[in-house]
Amino acid sequence: MIMVRKVIRKLPPVIFAGVLGMFLSTGALALPQSLADKLEVDEAEWNKLGEARYRRLMIHVYDARLWVSNNDEEPARDRPLMLEIQYARSLSAEELAEHTAEDMVELGQCESVEDCWSEEELARFEDVERGDDFVIWYRPDGTSGFYLNGELRSENSDAGEVWDFLAIWLSPDSPYPRVRDGLLGDR
Repeated sequence: MIMVRKVIRKLPPVIFAGVLGMFLSTGALALPQSLADKLEVDEAEWNKLGEARYRRLMIHVYDARLWVSNNDEEPARDRPLMLEIQYARSLSAEELAEHTAEDMVELGQCESVEDCWSEEELARFEDVERGDDFVIWYRPDGTSGFYLNGELRSENSDAGEVWDFLAIWLSPDSPYPRVRDGLLGDR
């Protein structure tokens, strides 16, 4: 305990405040105003359930956050949610489509990588740059939207298909259990 006190005394006030904030944070933060404005929603109606950082071979690929309606404590197929992915590196549309297809094969949603996407679906993938913000706004009773930097890029009215896509991050069988745990607030 004495060692901890010595370390804390030596921390600059700004760093100490940040560390203290991490320990006091409950994870129930409201949707950032900038994202709410881009998606034209009321930020007070959304809470961050959890967040996670994904690394592939020690390389930081993206940070993900899961936003749920105020009263929700977990994602559910019959309630809206938003999955936000902020990329830490640039990836081509081809890389994204291939990695996503590999994940869907692992989940049993496709027989092979080649069978996962139609030509129309492949055309929806776009290159992403470091800092780009990708949001999947899942709406079980309407059209779900796929946004890149706040701009609607694609829509899908098949809630089951969108939920299957979200399974990459949310399914108990997710290929990324640590990311899933973080998104669900199980750090």
